[in-house]
Amino acid sequence: MSHSDSEVRTEDTDRKGKLTALFKAKIRHGIVKHRSNQTSTANIKHRLKPILLEFRLISCVNTNNEDEVRRLLALGVSANTIDIQLRSALHIAVTRGYKEIVRLLLHYGADPNKRDMIQNTPLHLAACANNFSIISMLLDAGADVDSVDMNGRHPLQLAKSKLQILHKCWMQGDIEMIKFRSEIQDVINLMISVKHARERNLKVKSEDTSDVMKLTINNLENMKLTMNSDKVDNMEHQMSQLLNGLQNFQIT
Repeated sequence: MSHSDSEVRTEDTDRKGKLTALFKAKIRHGIVKHRSNQTSTANIKHRLKPILLEFRLISCVNTNNEDEVRRLLALGVSANTIDIQLRSALHIAVTRGYKEIVRLLLHYGADPNKRDMIQNTPLHLAACANNFSIISMLLDAGADVDSVDMNGRHPLQLAKSKLQILHKCWMQGDIEMIKFRSEIQDVINLMISVKHARERNLKVKSEDTSDVMKLTINNLENMKLTMNSDKVDNMEHQMSQLLNGLQNFQIT
């Protein structure tokens, strides 16, 4: 069967129309699919963002990047973020002795009694490192005052041991006055923090404590005010008072 020229032209036009419509449909499908993929990628990134920020926080705590830690905490990243070993950011900062980051984390609500994979609290780690200033910060933030380190040592036992070592170094002339004074102040702050923490935990008001305990704390506070004296006999007197004061604390 033969076809006229007009019929052939009509068929060509129809074919071109169908091909054009098919091509446009494919383009529309591709655009929709691309947009769908973009939306999916955006959703994944949105869901991953908190995890990535927490990972960033742990990394910055490890490297003592105080400014970035402060920025991330201000953004709302949890101060109780943990790593794969269940160590919180606070555990890590305490272990490394990063005092300012410890202070920051506690300010933003880090739990001072959180336990890692082997059941250590930050206080255990601070005690193992004999880091008195960090121990005091943890106690002031609500750490369990009667927690002990892996060797069963209580913070006050650490204080007594520290004082004995300091006294020996002082008598032998192995420590400078500035360092000696600084470390004694750390011991005083620790003893005061333990006392206040015990009062909080036991819900005991200051006026209900024994006269001996009141006298001890008053003496400690007074010592902090007189630590700038360079008199040797004053240092000896303060050391004696501290050791006696420790005996009046109940070490459990």
